[in-house]
Amino acid sequence: MKKKAIVTGASSGIGEAVSKELIENGYFVFGIARDFKKSSIFDEDFEQIICDITDTKKLETIIKEITDSSEISLLVNNAGIGHFGMHEDIKIEDIEKMARLNFIAPMVLSKLLIKPLKKTKGKIIHIASASALKPSPFGSAYSATKAGLIQFSESLFEEVRKNGIQSIVISPDITNTAFFNKLSFYPDDDKLASLMAKDIAQNIIWLINNPQNVAITHLQLKPQLNKIAKRKNRESDE
Repeated sequence: MKKKAIVTGASSGIGEAVSKELIENGYFVFGIARDFKKSSIFDEDFEQIICDITDTKKLETIIKEITDSSEISLLVNNAGIGHFGMHEDIKIEDIEKMARLNFIAPMVLSKLLIKPLKKTKGKIIHIASASALKPSPFGSAYSATKAGLIQFSESLFEEVRKNGIQSIVISPDITNTAFFNKLSFYPDDDKLASLMAKDIAQNIIWLINNPQNVAITHLQLKPQLNKIAKRKNRESDE
């Protein structure tokens, strides 16, 4: 029987790459996203679920429907959004949106999946950001939401490790996805200056295939070179 995973933000970027890699490695994936207009996954082992994960009531209903009929072995909290610039200039609604999507929604999803994951001794993987690990001017609110996610994941592991569950956080640095399409900076053309979405996906496969006695709680991924290119606009979705 195939193992089953839930991946948020599964319609593009890192979430789509993770979903593809999981399918290739024998998983059935419930992919959650606001829409799948740009998705390139058309596979019998992939179910598209349209949901804004900040809509907690709808999210609770969907997760109950999934877990009532399926045993889940993996949750990947990937969906996120970034708004960048001087903090005084960022709209209040954008700050709230980042907090709800990047931080609150992963905590809610983790809460909803802990009991099902106890049965499978499964894993929760959170996608944070390298910006959470250092002062990040022009991204202070974004980096704060991701720093909170790191702390949550590390603390959650200490709660659930006795039940065989692992909570793991990955902090990738600049990754060549549509996240940067509207930002003031984006990955340099040098291939050594950015990660690819598939790099994160392949590291997730490595993490979930580790022996059960090995618990890696935080993985940082960086490109070989530290180079970016710059433009004007400053906001994006993951």
